[in-house]
Amino acid sequence: MSNNDTMQIIGILIGIVILAATVYYGTSKHKELVEKGVIRERPANFEREVEIFTTSSDFKKIWNELNVMTYNTQVSYVLSQNSNIIKYKGDGWEGVLKEESKNGEKYCYCFNFTHWETRNGVNLSGVDMNTFLTSLEKAFLRLDPEVLLEKKLLKVKTSYKLF
Repeated sequence: MSNNDTMQIIGILIGIVILAATVYYGTSKHKELVEKGVIRERPANFEREVEIFTTSSDFKKIWNELNVMTYNTQVSYVLSQNSNIIKYKGDGWEGVLKEESKNGEKYCYCFNFTHWETRNGVNLSGVDMNTFLTSLEKAFLRLDPEVLLEKKLLKVKTSYKLF
């Protein structure tokens, strides 16, 4: 075995060790955030889901609770055709919470992510989006412990940049 072959093997082994350490760090950090309640275990494609909250809380109560949410991000409010819409803009992602309907004493709100950045098909803001979504779910639970949460998978259009 030549000296050059030995150097290549050492280089490959160093690369494997660095990769293993990176995966271990990412996994342990994720586990730590779950244990602290900052994020929740979610499917890999959670950003493609719409979350439907059915609650007894009206929009005014929801708005007040969301204003003291533990996650802080850019927010804008829109009243569109008698429907309240809250738009969120995080670092590399955007989402919308929309008041869908009122049925007697129950109100229905839908949240979904409308934009997120990816690189090679990987969501670059996954942890940040999970943190926000966990905070949103906790806000609804604080207002109404009996809130119903339904999830539906959205059809998502993906666009690619060549250059």
